[in-house]
Amino acid sequence: FWALYRDRKIHVPPLNVECVNSAGAGDALIAGIIIAEVLRLPFMPPAEKSDQSVSALDLANCLAAMSIESPDTINFQVTPESFIAFCTAHGQTGVAEALQNSSS
Repeated sequence: FWALYRDRKIHVPPLNVECVNSAGAGDALIAGIIIAEVLRLPFMPPAEKSDQSVSALDLANCLAAMSIESPDTINFQVTPESFIAFCTAHGQTGVAEALQNSSS
């Protein structure tokens, strides 16, 4: 998806997952942005993204990807632990670490 914030426009590439049902993916994306706001993550990655930078868009992208793997509109398999495992399994270790750090 594309994101626009102030004077920046960036493309957030999708994660490589099997889409079973895309219903609810937009809701999951917005939920991810809200969770990231609560965690005080920046909305967009910095212009010069480093391996340690994690943004709301990264977290939201992961949650939407996890959502589309479920046949249900709401993926009832999403828990903090399963989401961290999903992020780690899909190479999104920065998101997983941000979530782990928020619970400690």
